[in-house]
Amino acid sequence: MLPSWQYSADGSSSSSSAAQSEAAAAALALMREEPSEPASSSGDFYREWRRNCPSPEAKYRYLALHGPRVIAALFKVEINSETLKVMHTATL
Repeated sequence: MLPSWQYSADGSSSSSSAAQSEAAAAALALMREEPSEPASSSGDFYREWRRNCPSPEAKYRYLALHGPRVIAALFKVEINSETLKVMHTATL
């Protein structure tokens, strides 16, 4: 049985598996778009870091996009130790 959101108002299946696969591929492509603007908060930074920076090169580009002063301002209270470790690895 399919989840309720996959049915139209008349009870029929709303889409085929091919259409679902295309939609899933499009959503994944949008999700994996590398960030082009600096984050405005540490939460935004973490979200983009986890979702859209899969490789060390992408992480480095995202760090370089911010610069040291913006990173310091975003994380003036604290920074996750795992993120700090990955940031160090990305810059090597």
